[in-house]
Amino acid sequence: MVTIRFGRRLGHEMQERRLASIRQPSLAVMLACAGSAMLTAPAAHAADGARTLDDVVVTGQRIRTGALTDPNAAGTRLGLTALETPATVQVVTGDEIQLRGDLNIVDAVSRVAGIAALPTPGSGGYGFAARGFGSASVTILYDGVKSLINTGSLTFPYDAWNVARIEVLNGAASVMVGSGAIGAAINVVPKQPQAEREHVVQVGAGSFGSRRVALDTTGPLFGERLDDRLAYRVYASHHESEGFVDRGDSDATAVGAALAFRHSERMRTTVSGEYAERRQMFWNGLPLIGGRLDESLRRVNYGSLDARIPFRDWRMTATTHWQPAEDVEVRNDTYYIRGERLWRYPTQYVHRPATNDVLRRAFGTFTQSQNQLGTHVEVAFARPLFGLPNRFAVGFDADRLINDRYVDSYAGSDVLDLRNTRPGVFPTTIATRNHQRSYAEQFSAFAESQLKLSPALSLVTGLRADRTDVERTNLVDGTVAAKDYRPVSWRAGLVHAIAPRFTAYAQVSTAVDPVGNLCCVTASQLGFDLSDGRQVEAGLKQVAWGGRLEWSLAGYEIVKRKLLTPDPANLGLSLQVGRQSSRGLEATVAWSATPALRVELATTKLRARYDDFAENVGGVRVSRNGLRPINVPERFGSLWMTWVALPRLQFQAGVEYGGDRYANSSNTLRLPSYAVLDAGLRWQARPGLSIDLRGSNLLDRVYAFTSVADGSGGGQWILGAPRGYDLTVLARFR
Repeated sequence: MVTIRFGRRLGHEMQERRLASIRQPSLAVMLACAGSAMLTAPAAHAADGARTLDDVVVTGQRIRTGALTDPNAAGTRLGLTALETPATVQVVTGDEIQLRGDLNIVDAVSRVAGIAALPTPGSGGYGFAARGFGSASVTILYDGVKSLINTGSLTFPYDAWNVARIEVLNGAASVMVGSGAIGAAINVVPKQPQAEREHVVQVGAGSFGSRRVALDTTGPLFGERLDDRLAYRVYASHHESEGFVDRGDSDATAVGAALAFRHSERMRTTVSGEYAERRQMFWNGLPLIGGRLDESLRRVNYGSLDARIPFRDWRMTATTHWQPAEDVEVRNDTYYIRGERLWRYPTQYVHRPATNDVLRRAFGTFTQSQNQLGTHVEVAFARPLFGLPNRFAVGFDADRLINDRYVDSYAGSDVLDLRNTRPGVFPTTIATRNHQRSYAEQFSAFAESQLKLSPALSLVTGLRADRTDVERTNLVDGTVAAKDYRPVSWRAGLVHAIAPRFTAYAQVSTAVDPVGNLCCVTASQLGFDLSDGRQVEAGLKQVAWGGRLEWSLAGYEIVKRKLLTPDPANLGLSLQVGRQSSRGLEATVAWSATPALRVELATTKLRARYDDFAENVGGVRVSRNGLRPINVPERFGSLWMTWVALPRLQFQAGVEYGGDRYANSSNTLRLPSYAVLDAGLRWQARPGLSIDLRGSNLLDRVYAFTSVADGSGGGQWILGAPRGYDLTVLARFR
């Protein structure tokens, strides 16, 4: 039996202070901190061979991939391939991200089937809709580690420079990652130290005053001849931009270092330290003018002069892989996660037709500091069961979180002209204070199995039991509220090999979502249970024509219960009786038509509805049954083509389509669908030196991909960037 006890005062001193501002240390200081953190522990984890996917690689005139036939860690702990997994698992490699010019995680993930990007300032630039459910139902992990503060509050990583691959498990994923994953789970896998020396430098510049510099170096620490058991990796990246709106400045810096130590052929350890800071562009959208979007206001920023949203993150991780026997593998991750957040901005802009101006209101400062310490242990082995071949994995997670959150709302509002020629500043009078401290302790046990019923038929099952104890203290009046959650999630699926590398599958799985994020859960929310969901999914996957064609097709239905809805007898109270559902189809195709031409398609069609849900509108209970949830598109997808035109010249082009969505739950305010065209050229000037010229939104479409509430029911539309270009030079040498 393993017992883990966490002290209640973990990081307590760090939490005592309120964040008045977030400083921006120099790059040299950050590199020194990352290097110091790396050297305080003996090693870092080299990529597990069972978890490593082949990157998309262009060599001469051949384009190679293996997304369905390589093992993945998102959908299973058993080292199964996507073909062997009874679920939709997609992979975006780091090379694909760099080729397409995606600088952040959100842009990269939005190209896969079933996931639509919905980033807003309030969510830290993150935000997704997955299979008809919003960001509260999508969990983001970093190298398999989950922050108890999920999307919208802890948004590391943001920069995609250090990403080896991104794995996406569509649909109910709580059996893998716990609560908050009825829609999907996204696992960002960083690059790891390598035994072969390599150095990479990237510089770039583009439209809207954007500039970027990044470096990455890896190899043996002391040289191949002195010691081949130690390998390192150090990376750094910095990006800044003036933005496509007035006063739209932003910048992001990330640094990290890792050291990998191979104790023996069967055991290796890794320790890594990473730091990131980001000051995202503040722009909370445009109010509608007469119920319509005024394109002439595309670059107007209605924020105040002192609006800002800086974030800082620290992560320390120690990982050990041990193979005590040929058929047994043990992995342990012990980690510390720290995040500091500050949101300071007015959130609502309302157009006033009578005076043709904009009322700005809802000024607020949100300060947050969080510390999480945890460990993850899993053991995977192969042992016959009932005389049949069987793979099995068991393990546990233990985490402790302390989170401080301070919310100050300011009294007053002001009036702006349509061009906001006088941005103004924050009011000085604080109207309300909402200060709280949240403690959370979580212990989770899980098990997973693949039982081969026959050479062609496998039964894949999983079970997870979570125990989460939450305590919320109101720092204003001293009141305390607490809640214990005991969810159990499971899945069972069959995979049938119709032919070699051609499988059909069916699965039933369950998942749970919290009513409120742990960062800002209210006392009343702690009185409710978790929302639960059940998914039924079936599909086909195939690799054909000698690996030149990969395709998958999935159909699903998800039902989520226990939504909060007003009590008909007392509209001031809520009942946990609501229900929401989604059903849809997802398809992916990757076709290497010739050794030099590859076409990739990801498309989604779904139907999302409230089945039993109502809202309190001006003291009246209004049913929303049959309507679509806010900001959920029902049709979206992407098409991407890569063509090696000449041995040193490569052309890429892609279209991303987003279907219409509604800005309000009454479905009276519709955001139109859109299609955006991107393209690029890569010239391999010489071995190890490439030059990329890319264009985004080449047709300069004015489109809104999401909206935020303005308090009046009209909504503020968040627009995509106008047409832009960038030039990047990447040098790779040994």
